[in-house]
Amino acid sequence: MIFLRTILLASLFFFTGCVKEVPPNQLTLDENKTSGIVSRNGIITINLKGNATTGYVWSVFNDGTPYLKFRKEQYDGTNPELIGSGGISTFKFEALKKGTATIEFKYGRTWELSSIKSATFKITVK
Repeated sequence: MIFLRTILLASLFFFTGCVKEVPPNQLTLDENKTSGIVSRNGIITINLKGNATTGYVWSVFNDGTPYLKFRKEQYDGTNPELIGSGGISTFKFEALKKGTATIEFKYGRTWELSSIKSATFKITVK
């Protein structure tokens, strides 16, 4: 009986170690989570806090080419009735091919030469 139990446990460990982990098809990142893994053809969503009502916006500085393709940007105010309230800029990318990509953003006013902050994200496409 003990021999049979040992064989069963050994088989379980052997076969579970052979299972290939499938990366997720969706990846969501923000200021607190700046890296992750996504499958090829998956969608990466990056959410960045900002305040477009003051003229400061997030701009894509490096879009992760050739591994990723920028798809769209959207800004949603957290409290649109309140003048000067902040919001979230959402950027969507598509994972095109396997590899490691870097996406960089700059936060500033479009008419000024310098930015006041930046954000960098590392994405691995499997």
